[in-house]
Amino acid sequence: MWEKLQKRREEQERRARRGDTDPRYEYIFQVLAACTGIARHQVMDHVFEENLLEEISKFLMPGQYNNMIWFYQECDDSLDDNVIQEEDDPESKVPSSPLLSQPSSGPSRRSSTVSGPTELHHSRRNSTATEHTDDGEAEQEISRRMRLFVGNPRTVPLTGVCVCMTRTNPQRSVTEENVHREVNFMMVKAGDDPTVLIRSVQRLLSRVFVPAVRVNPSDLDTWPGSVSARDHLLAGLRSFASCLHVSESIMEERVVLASSDEGAEEVRGLTEAQAVLTQPDQMLAIERRVLTWIKQIESVLIEMEQLRQETDDAGPQDELEYWKRRMAKFKFLSKQMESSQVRGALLVLQLARSKVLKTWKDMDTRVTHNLAEAKDNVKFVYAIEEYCHPLYLHDPPGMTPYIMMLFNTVRMIHSISRYYNTSDKLSALLIKITNQMIRACQVYISCQGQETIWSQARSEVRVKIQHCLKLNATYRSAYQKTKEKLEAMPGERPFSFSEQYVFGKFEAFCCRLNNITGLFDDIDKFSGFFEGRAECENFESLL
Repeated sequence: MWEKLQKRREEQERRARRGDTDPRYEYIFQVLAACTGIARHQVMDHVFEENLLEEISKFLMPGQYNNMIWFYQECDDSLDDNVIQEEDDPESKVPSSPLLSQPSSGPSRRSSTVSGPTELHHSRRNSTATEHTDDGEAEQEISRRMRLFVGNPRTVPLTGVCVCMTRTNPQRSVTEENVHREVNFMMVKAGDDPTVLIRSVQRLLSRVFVPAVRVNPSDLDTWPGSVSARDHLLAGLRSFASCLHVSESIMEERVVLASSDEGAEEVRGLTEAQAVLTQPDQMLAIERRVLTWIKQIESVLIEMEQLRQETDDAGPQDELEYWKRRMAKFKFLSKQMESSQVRGALLVLQLARSKVLKTWKDMDTRVTHNLAEAKDNVKFVYAIEEYCHPLYLHDPPGMTPYIMMLFNTVRMIHSISRYYNTSDKLSALLIKITNQMIRACQVYISCQGQETIWSQARSEVRVKIQHCLKLNATYRSAYQKTKEKLEAMPGERPFSFSEQYVFGKFEAFCCRLNNITGLFDDIDKFSGFFEGRAECENFESLL
């Protein structure tokens, strides 16, 4: 039996080398090559070396594996006599994917086995190569090379590229005609720069998972309160993706205070600080280092205090991410300013009564103020994030119930916030909310940008336009109600920002929608004239 399987694998390999490959395999090889950045023939070399053709075949068969996790990364090309087996649940209806053992860094050659739906397969490669010393102990040279293999993401640490192949419907046969629909690919990258992995996961969440959960049917639809469950899941995914986006920005933009110069040693206590005072060269080096830190901190403060440059269509999510980035940047800077290296240098300046110390204290005060402002603003912007999720996840009819709750939160921020209750900050927030509503209306009318008003039935476009007009009316009504409540409450400051500035863009958009509706009325009015024969009296009556 084993000899037959081996002959079949060798025959498949010979056919693939000749270019006579199953189109389904060819499609997988091409995608893997594009994801990993290597040539197609190199992908095939790795597949044949790992003996994975049979596993790919099972992945394409109905009722077998529903996913395969590929890794392309540098691994120890070592020898492993141990066999790691992962048994499937015999009662499971959908067998798990083939998860090979992690490439070992131990002293022996890998021997991998794959668990199938009913039984464990025999190992396809179990070789050892040892060199015996005079003492009789085995030694082995461990080298590292790039490998493409199938592994378990729970046990294989990602250091390169991970490509996940999943089946749309594991019970359906994969053919040459439907392989591009039935087999999905997702890619995650890692590297020496941590931002690579963060960016990869963030894009996977925001561009794949959030849209997929939003539009595709799932088990959530059959649960009680399924709408709420789906909304909570989508809100959590969006918040996590937003945090990853902020983390990526912070990793790229963070400011690290300069390290010690040559001749300037780190001061760890009062005794060492007093000793530095007797060494003029050390003292000057420490003073230069502190001046360098002051310049770095001042550049951050100048950048943060400049007028914000934003796009005209920025939404409330941009406002939240701005304050989260600002808080993280100042928090990281403040933590460095409290490090032992900085405290030691400041102790020397304090004992020497240096004039630089006054400038440093001013910088420290400004950083502390900006950090407190960012922390307070993030707290209140987080409060409004819950009611901003529907602006990104729902159509205009689904947004309407959240508008009043949104303005109640704005009123709360206006009343109790220390820094965010100014008219310029609140008006900027409301403008971003308006921008997102307009964007959502545009996407709603155009069917996610796939259609125009002329390619859809006019009756459907009319209904969508009415929903958008109703959203604007609800938005203005909620604002007026909130404004009247504030004016009726003694001791509360009323809203003091321009309504035209906040709502003018939405009003202009609704004016365009009304013009489209009027155009549709004219088309309907004269459509009978163009479609059928018109008598003179009918023509005169139309005029």
